Amino acid sequence: MSVLTEWYNVLSRYYLLMPPLVSIALCFIDAPFGRFSPSTPSVLLVDGIKAWIAMELVSPLCFITAFLTSPLTRSWTSVKRFPLSPQVIYQMKSLNGISVPIPTPPGILVILYFVHYANRAIISPLRTPVRSKSHIIVPLSAITFNAINGPLLGAFCSALAAPFDKTGIGAPSLRVDKVVQNNAIFWLGVIMWGLGFVGNLWHDEILLNIRRKPTSEGMSSSGPDLKKRKTSQRELSSDKPHYAIPYGGLYKFISYPNYFTEWVEWTGYAIASTALANQLPVGHVVYPFLEGRINLGE
Repeated sequence: MSVLTEWYNVLSRYYLLMPPLVSIALCFIDAPFGRFSPSTPSVLLVDGIKAWIAMELVSPLCFITAFLTSPLTRSWTSVKRFPLSPQVIYQMKSLNGISVPIPTPPGILVILYFVHYANRAIISPLRTPVRSKSHIIVPLSAITFNAINGPLLGAFCSALAAPFDKTGIGAPSLRVDKVVQNNAIFWLGVIMWGLGFVGNLWHDEILLNIRRKPTSEGMSSSGPDLKKRKTSQRELSSDKPHYAIPYGGLYKFISYPNYFTEWVEWTGYAIASTALANQLPVGHVVYPFLEGRINLGE
C-alpha cells in the first residue's frame, strides 16, 4: 500500500469522527459567528463575507488538485511531479451528425460538486447584503475541515474517472449509456441532489430577504407600530445584520430547512457516487487500494 493510499485511509477514518465530536461540542458552545458573533471589538474578528468566501474556496481548490493528480491511481513519485492525470469526465456523442461532449457519470459528480461550491463559496456570499463579523476560529476551523473534505472527495472521484485499471483494461461501466440503462440508483442520487440543491437555494433566499427588508406587515401608520417600523428601517440602513423569524417553505415545520435540504443534497451525492463505485469492474476498484494486486488473496 502506497503512502498516499495510507493517508487517504487514515484521513477517511478520522474524518468520520469529526461530526459526532463537533456536534457534542456545539451542544455547549455557540460558534462565534452570525448572531452569536462577539459584540466586543477585537483583532480576532474578521469580515464575515470575506471570511466565508476564503474558507469555502479551500474545498473546491483542494478537490480539483486531488482530482487532476489522481493520488489513488498513481505512485507518490508521479503525483509529486504534478502531471495531470487523463481522467475520463466526458465522451463525444453524435447527435444529429454533430459531435457533442457528454459528461460521464464521474464527470457528472464533478459538475455537481462545483455547482454546489460555485453557489456556496461565491454567488451566495456576494448576494448577501451584510454579515456579522466572525471570530477567526470559525474560518480556521472551516479551512481545516475543507482541506480534508476536498481532497478526499477529489481523490475518490478521480479513481472513478481513471480511464484504465492496473491490467490496462478499460472500464466499460463508465460509459454514459451503460449507466443510464443499468443504474437507476445513480440517477436517483442525482435527482435527490438536485432537489436538495434547489431546496437549499429556496430557503437561503428566504433568509436573504429578511436581511434585505424587515417585514412591516400588520403595523399601523401611527403609535407604537410606527416607532417599531422606523426602528427596523434604521437597523436595515445600518451596517448591522437584521435578524427575524423566517416564514415560508419548510420553515413551517423545522428550524433550519436550509441545512436540512443541504443534507438531502449531499445524501443524494453519496448515493450516486456509491452506486457508481459498486458498478465498476473489480480490478478498477481494487487498483487504487491494493497497488495493482488484482488477486484479492494478496
